[in-house]
Amino acid sequence: MNLPVDNEQRLAALNPLKSVCVTAPAGSGKTELLSQRVLKLLATADQPEEILAITFTRKAAAEMHHRIIDALRFAANNPEPEQAHKQLTWQLAKAALARDEQHQWQLLKNTGRLKVQTIDSLCASLTRQMPILSNFGAQPQISDSSQQLYQLAVHNFLQQLEQENHFAEDLMVLMAHVDNDMAKAERLLIGLLERRDQWLLHIGSASDPEAAREKLEHTLQLLVADILQQLYSELLPVAPELLPLFDYAGCNMQWQQSDSPITQLAGIIELPATDPSALAAWRAIADMLLTQFSDWRKTVDKRAGFPTETQDGDKALAKTLKANYVELLKAFHGNDALLALLVELRHLPEPEFDQQQWQVLASLARLLPLLVAQLTVVFQQQGEVDYSAISIAAIDALGDGLSPTELAMKLDHQLCHILVDEFQDTASPQFRLLHRLLEGWSEYNSVNPEKPNTLFIVGDGMQSIYGFREANVGLFLEARAQGINGVQLEDLPLTVNFRSDPAVVDWVNTTFSQAFPLVENLSRGAVPFEHAAAFNANDVSSEVTIEGFVGEEARLKEAQRTVELVQQSQAENPQGSIAILVRNRGHLKDIIPALSRAGLSWNAMDIDPLASYSPIIDLLSLTKALFNTADRISWSALLRTPWLGLDNADLHRLLANTNKHSIWSVIQDSTALAGLSSHGRKRLSVVIQVLSAAFEQRCRQPARSWIEGVWLALGGAAAVNSRYEFDFIDDYFDLLERYQQGELLPSIKQFEQAVQRLYAAPQATDSQLHVMTIHKAKGLEFDRVILPGMARQPRSDDKTLLMWREYLSADGHSSGLIMSPLGATGDEEDSI
Repeated sequence: MNLPVDNEQRLAALNPLKSVCVTAPAGSGKTELLSQRVLKLLATADQPEEILAITFTRKAAAEMHHRIIDALRFAANNPEPEQAHKQLTWQLAKAALARDEQHQWQLLKNTGRLKVQTIDSLCASLTRQMPILSNFGAQPQISDSSQQLYQLAVHNFLQQLEQENHFAEDLMVLMAHVDNDMAKAERLLIGLLERRDQWLLHIGSASDPEAAREKLEHTLQLLVADILQQLYSELLPVAPELLPLFDYAGCNMQWQQSDSPITQLAGIIELPATDPSALAAWRAIADMLLTQFSDWRKTVDKRAGFPTETQDGDKALAKTLKANYVELLKAFHGNDALLALLVELRHLPEPEFDQQQWQVLASLARLLPLLVAQLTVVFQQQGEVDYSAISIAAIDALGDGLSPTELAMKLDHQLCHILVDEFQDTASPQFRLLHRLLEGWSEYNSVNPEKPNTLFIVGDGMQSIYGFREANVGLFLEARAQGINGVQLEDLPLTVNFRSDPAVVDWVNTTFSQAFPLVENLSRGAVPFEHAAAFNANDVSSEVTIEGFVGEEARLKEAQRTVELVQQSQAENPQGSIAILVRNRGHLKDIIPALSRAGLSWNAMDIDPLASYSPIIDLLSLTKALFNTADRISWSALLRTPWLGLDNADLHRLLANTNKHSIWSVIQDSTALAGLSSHGRKRLSVVIQVLSAAFEQRCRQPARSWIEGVWLALGGAAAVNSRYEFDFIDDYFDLLERYQQGELLPSIKQFEQAVQRLYAAPQATDSQLHVMTIHKAKGLEFDRVILPGMARQPRSDDKTLLMWREYLSADGHSSGLIMSPLGATGDEEDSI
């Protein structure tokens, strides 16, 4: 039997008496391991509800639930399989079925008893159980378009700018900080509301600004001291050789009357202290060791304190001292850890806020809770909330360790085993929720070692991709090293890759070992690369190739080469799967047309936006025009649609008469139509009849029936070119039907944004060629993968008005918060 080299760790991870952290790299079979762990726990549980498996996406939850139930069904109806990797799952499922029969769970009939939930659905279920403590009465609807709610809250909040109130001065500070750009202020505040579950807990200290400032500056000092302590440890072994040369260089710079920071090293006899007061001296040491581009110095001259002769005119001694220093520098060149610390030193912020920073931060700390209160009012008015509100309410519903709620005590009694998938993508609110769920477990486990509660987390820091959602990979590193709320975890790393061929695994090992940090750092979320071992046998046809394209038509060449690679793969292996993966949809601009020209069919999920198709653009213009006769842009676009057919000359003549009147009123005026061509008058006479009848039916029938009837009457169907476009139009009308509330749409703008999020369904479901974003492809497998556009610069992250980071010291014993506002408009980037 060919067992993976990490089989011992995999078996240990199934121990139902141990809490475990599994580091599972790509292709290591973590979903199967999670499923096996659940089956193992079912074989000893009193009730299936004792086990809770948490994932971060509905797709992952459905896949895990499906996999566990399938394993149980297979074991119930089939003998033990011959394949080695399936035997363990079959055996675990058989044991779980025996427990099922013993306790009459009837899991295969009541599959809902198996609790596999997303973090969002877990939060929603908690708030439903404790509606009062979660500040919800009846469970509100979760909005599909929270952006509109944020915009309304921010708009209402900023309307108070010119009113007399206790926070008017803070609003003025904010507006001055963004150069009185109201649109920018709105955009930045909306961005903060989206992530308020991340910062709301920290902003609570604003009731005592001086205490808050002291606390935040203490964290800055902790950060600085942490780096200086590590530098001290790295340089201490070579300090006896370095310090005299630093002193020599510093004295020479003083003698030259230089303003260089190196002058501070004159007279140095020991390494500087590791507290923030010595930061300037340490930066001078960095200048002695690094170039201005933060590379190791290879040599020095008088600009670094090593002139051609000493102050006494001794050239030989000066040459010897310089040679000694250059020799010391050479010894540093292989020390990448020290280099990283010195570079970090250069980017360290000052340990105290400057006055402008603090004034803006203090104003934000007072304003933001008021903004959240305004959002709560909007939620109540609209009867909707967002996922962040559910997350915050769920944490509140559990209370805390000193005063747990009835729900927390109920869950403490019911829940015995928690499993968390993709832990590297955990953000602080989710971590706090898990912390509350584990309250008291460490004490319980110590008194009941024969049947302990267990925590099982699976993650891989190298696969952390959700930083834009404030996922903090440092939380995974912290949990692995120190446990969670007293629950210690056994670290069981997996190393075997079952997915890729050795050629791919070896290339990834070689390439990415150079791209990742060398040393783990909890506070920065720095994750070293961990090598994988391929399980599959060598295949001589497997390879990784890189091709580059230059010149003005590089993207067209790349698209054509992509087509050639697809055709080559299909010729070599007609049944083989092929994936074209891109970082964002814009990278497919030239590739999709090239595939079409080559006659290739493909599956594309959430790639092709419907709003880019002319029939959908025209339908949206019709919808907006009928719902708002004053919308000049939509009416102008409507008149140019192929089913109304005004040419540019007629359109120009008509619009010249609409300065004071709506276009709809003008086209009903016979005098305004007199100057049009005969074709234009003829077309508009038909249009007027159709639209007049339509307005008579307004509010008498559903929006879908109304708009679709007008579109058909105007001849819209005749302008559709293919069956696929009719499918797109059906999707549009389905969306219109879903968005209708009562007689009218709740918001045309909201509906328009929803249209922008519509994508064409796959056109060839049986095709082996798949086109998707890299995010969509996570966890999937293909025979050939093509990654175009890798040379393009990624989009830069939008700066947020307030930035924060939970900080954990290198030793893991001290923690705090680093927080700073966005720099003022026109200023340099804030160092914090």
